[in-house]
Amino acid sequence: MDFNQIYLHAKHLLSRYGKLDKSSYSTNRKILWIGKQPLLTKKMEISGHNDQFIKAIATEIYPENDYILICGGNTEINPHRDARYALPEAVSINLGGMAYFDHEDGCKWLKHGDITKFNCKKLHAILEADIDRISICIWQRNPNW
Repeated sequence: MDFNQIYLHAKHLLSRYGKLDKSSYSTNRKILWIGKQPLLTKKMEISGHNDQFIKAIATEIYPENDYILICGGNTEINPHRDARYALPEAVSINLGGMAYFDHEDGCKWLKHGDITKFNCKKLHAILEADIDRISICIWQRNPNW
């Protein structure tokens, strides 16, 4: 898996199609949903951006994926739990710069190419990150949502 190629592709997608995140726990972050986007307030999905390259990478890492989110341009993400649309297991691919991942189960520095599986229903955050960091987060849909 060529993480440099994935990083450059994700960076291009964010710069061209990314939108400013409106979440309460992150500011100045650009996001782009690939495939489907859950609408949290309406308990429904809408179409996200279609990108077969990112979808193939996500499927290789997490075959049961339903939601893929590319994020970048922010230095930190405040502690939060992911919404009900997702099952507890999440996977994150850290690209570009380093980031300090804080989780109820432990903390660690993430470097370029690190793939992290974690329980997204437990408090987690990015307390520090390089400005060029991009992440790709992958979830499976909660059937009870």
